[in-house]
Amino acid sequence: IAVALLANVLWMAVSLQVNGGKTGNELGIINDEKVTADSDEWKTLTQVVDTFFAVFFASEVTLRVTILRCKFWRVWMNFIDVLVSLAAIIEVAFVYTVKLPVEPMLFRLLRVGKLIRAIRMVAMTSVLASLQLLVKCLVASRDMLWWSFCLLAFVQCVAGMILST
Repeated sequence: IAVALLANVLWMAVSLQVNGGKTGNELGIINDEKVTADSDEWKTLTQVVDTFFAVFFASEVTLRVTILRCKFWRVWMNFIDVLVSLAAIIEVAFVYTVKLPVEPMLFRLLRVGKLIRAIRMVAMTSVLASLQLLVKCLVASRDMLWWSFCLLAFVQCVAGMILST
């Protein structure tokens, strides 16, 4: 699942880059003929890949619900998975049935919410003991980190005022 999440995030990044390049061409900010977001092949490819990821994640959640039954609903992180999967299915339904005036990128960005589950990996694995120790140290010293940040910000502001005069 982690590999699928990474592939989905990379696909969203590529899609955003191409769509951003197209918008830049339309606004005259960037003059790049390599951007092919207007082509029918690109639109079809994005719809097919987005549909694949939506169906994959929805089927993964459905499989976990059918196997775990009541145990599935006891973990609050599973609610995030259900919401993200529902948003993905709704996005696919809107793309194929209703012509939206904007790109449905917001629905796709909700899939990034599944990356929150990666945080659990840090707490569960014993292989990452040094990372766990580092995270615990950062959490334990957050007050000191906050005041260090405030002091450094103050010093930078004073230095900026001195240098600007």
